[in-house]
Amino acid sequence: MEEFQKKYNKKIQMVSVLNDTDTSMWEKFIENSKISSWINLKSIDPEKKYQQDLNTFSNPTFFFVDKKGKILLKSFNTEAIEEILKYSL
Repeated sequence: MEEFQKKYNKKIQMVSVLNDTDTSMWEKFIENSKISSWINLKSIDPEKKYQQDLNTFSNPTFFFVDKKGKILLKSFNTEAIEEILKYSL
């Protein structure tokens, strides 16, 4: 994912969402994964309804979302992302 951030610089924004309640583990994950330049979110919803809505129950789960919030891709596939970016940017 780091290569996409470098290649497309300000044209894309990376976001991560914590699916765990342990904030210290989340902070370590951000540091170890070198994703501090991403928008890193932690849900305050104890029921984690977003997990059911988005069908995301494991880490990591990647989504490719356009400016309007439409999910374009629901899995991590570099070729598919490159194809979308080629025609979208």
